[in-house]
Amino acid sequence: KRARTQNNCVSPLRIQGGFLIGENTMIRMAKEKDIPKIEDLLSQVCLVHHKGRPDIFRFGSRKYTDSELEAILVDDNTPVFVAVDDNDVAQGHLFCHTRESDGQGVIAKIKTMWIEDLCVDEKVRNSGIGTILFDAVEKFAKEQQMKMGMMFMNCLILMIIQLLE
Repeated sequence: KRARTQNNCVSPLRIQGGFLIGENTMIRMAKEKDIPKIEDLLSQVCLVHHKGRPDIFRFGSRKYTDSELEAILVDDNTPVFVAVDDNDVAQGHLFCHTRESDGQGVIAKIKTMWIEDLCVDEKVRNSGIGTILFDAVEKFAKEQQMKMGMMFMNCLILMIIQLLE
């Protein structure tokens, strides 16, 4: 049993196996059973992108097939974290990938955890789950002695396209 903090939350020690962050939210690595909910969350992201740029993002398409998601979930280099409620149902996800520089070029020999995709279910947005997910991943990266990086490429590309139009 872990010690409680002042705000009555369980103090997170490690992500392996999952750990409590708040009273009703646990962050853990995604499992195969989470795939249907992850697909729902990815569809929500797709809809947001489609509404913003229907000329670029197709509505109703899938980012990953089930077999691609299964492969991602078992690959140590592509960790996917989920925030789950008391019923162990995913309320949000955070897709990452890790890269290790060999130190031969301009980048020193470092291992980096890149954040690729963060989504919180529209039903529970603005409840702090996104922050909890981000904080948990940041803590995990530090424990694994990794630097943090974020993939802002999609946002950057959209901004450039809008400027050019």
